[in-house]
Amino acid sequence: MGRVAVGMVLAALITVQGVTGSVADTPVQCMAEAIEHEAGNQPLLGKLAVGVVIKNRQKDPRWPDTICEVVRQGHFLTGRLSRDVCQFSFYCDGRLEEAGEESMILARLILDSDLEIEGLTSATHYHADYVYPRWRSQVVCKTQIGAHIFCTTKQ
Repeated sequence: MGRVAVGMVLAALITVQGVTGSVADTPVQCMAEAIEHEAGNQPLLGKLAVGVVIKNRQKDPRWPDTICEVVRQGHFLTGRLSRDVCQFSFYCDGRLEEAGEESMILARLILDSDLEIEGLTSATHYHADYVYPRWRSQVVCKTQIGAHIFCTTKQ
């Protein structure tokens, strides 16, 4: 299946669920999907923290320029998204993503404000507290919120 065909299939699946392709590609929707799937079981501050990291990446020249590109950043092999090599793991799991109302509200708040969380001003990484990712030696981790540890790139 070529890239156009995959895109058409995804658009059809999204439309069946009552969401048009244009809505699914908005910064709010992309941010909400990430909040929902990366921090849905976390306290409110943990959900906001994940959104702040995404916004920090979008503002940092080392990552893509848009929220959707940041959230959906991954690696393709032979025209397919490779499992377990996405910047945000939920995007690689192969399931259609949906965001609940709370995640949509939080996404709008994060994107429409200058929200800052103490200790996360320059955070561009986080991971669950029960894993030690291979990139951990390249960052400085100082803040934990809920089950996530938040990190900044070493200077």
